[in-house]
Amino acid sequence: MKIYDNQIKAAKKVKEEFEDFYSPGSHVRTKFINLKGKLQAGKTGCLVQIAEELEGHNIIALTTYDDKTLVGQFEDDFFNSTNVRTIKISTLLKKLKTDSKLVKRCENADAFFIDESEYRVGPDSELSKFIEFMFKNFPKKRFFFVFAGATNYTLIHLGPQFKFPVKRINLKTGEEYIGIQNFINSPNFNHIERKGPVKITDELLDSLKDTISQNTTGLSMIRIPSKMDRADEVATDLEKVFSSEIESDTLEIRSIHSKTNGGIKSSLREAMKESMMKNVIIIVVGGLSAGVRFPDSIKSNIRFVYETYSKKASAIQGLIGRCCGYHDNIPVMWADKSVLEEYLNAHNNSENYTPGENASTHLNSKISEDIFVSGELVSEHKTIDRDELENILGISFPRDYRYSQSGSSTNFKNQWKESLSKQPNYYRITWTSRNQEMKPYHILINTDEGVSKVFKKTGDIETRTSTETTSTSFLNDDKYINKEK
Repeated sequence: MKIYDNQIKAAKKVKEEFEDFYSPGSHVRTKFINLKGKLQAGKTGCLVQIAEELEGHNIIALTTYDDKTLVGQFEDDFFNSTNVRTIKISTLLKKLKTDSKLVKRCENADAFFIDESEYRVGPDSELSKFIEFMFKNFPKKRFFFVFAGATNYTLIHLGPQFKFPVKRINLKTGEEYIGIQNFINSPNFNHIERKGPVKITDELLDSLKDTISQNTTGLSMIRIPSKMDRADEVATDLEKVFSSEIESDTLEIRSIHSKTNGGIKSSLREAMKESMMKNVIIIVVGGLSAGVRFPDSIKSNIRFVYETYSKKASAIQGLIGRCCGYHDNIPVMWADKSVLEEYLNAHNNSENYTPGENASTHLNSKISEDIFVSGELVSEHKTIDRDELENILGISFPRDYRYSQSGSSTNFKNQWKESLSKQPNYYRITWTSRNQEMKPYHILINTDEGVSKVFKKTGDIETRTSTETTSTSFLNDDKYINKEK
């Protein structure tokens, strides 16, 4: 594996963090390194170089992939790294129960590499159980973790809240890199909102026809998620559309999934080779996701992409991610634009990253809009007599104010609750009749407590967007982060 200058620079920064962590003056037990690199930008090569920089230190490299091919690829990547033991995370715990040598290796490990961690951060994931196992069984051991990934959304989001140091190190790309920013800025990109069942629309089909007509060779990729039978149906429908091209042997259509004769790996390899001689359309279900590497020659020959995964991390790591790398090709691309925007937000605005809706399997945000009118508490009074309040304030009803009273106003509890907010929303405190403007004042009369509050409207109506983020990751726990009170 050839290692480039950008990988060496990032690896040396990790080495500096490693040496600082194990220095005599350091006493923290755990440190996370978030090695953040763009899609197909050489993160695995960087991990290999980190192992080289940490020569003489024992390293456990955990792969989150289940696919045998990808696991084998990961093992081959570290073949020459004599200080690295590669382990498949999904079988690790089982091995730890029976393999005493493996337990000893983990105990003696100076660093742990975790590749594409976003796929294993669930509350009951094997990664969570492994870390808990290590913390529990080796209470005096110190842990240096390197999380490498292009979509470490959870780690970026929770980073500022961790109880121990989390250092983000960016693997920079070279000038010739083609990636998500290039795609979203290209006229070849087409937004298609991802809602409901996946469909091959007339507009998308016309785009595919046009693309095929302009090229004599190339690979076109369509995802029909989760349903193999539906993928086969789409392949059959497309065969009818392109019957003349298929008959003239200038185009081939393949449905590739776990039930495909010969398996995914073999079918995909054949499709890629054929795409260098003719147009090939493949319909995939769950394949071609994180970790799959296309040769540069294939990346340069990708013509058309339709990515339909609903989770943004999965979508960007899928067909879209397979198009990234060091080449000069930007295919015709159909995807939900928010998928690309999520990725760019996480990479370009890491310090203030707020996850969007369906960011990943274990990270989601609910975005809502609320009508807001600023207001302020003018005064509080130990009286519930409105005449007395009018005399004190110099206002009159109904010209200047409206009022709500406990026991008679149906929404009083919510209005009173809003009055306790640090930034009260006058829109929620007062009320208006149809086609009438808000009054400048509103009086809340609490007969139960014998007190009243007077609020004044201080602003105009505006719409405010609020975001409520939910993380189901095992890292979103007070063992790891400082929970907000």
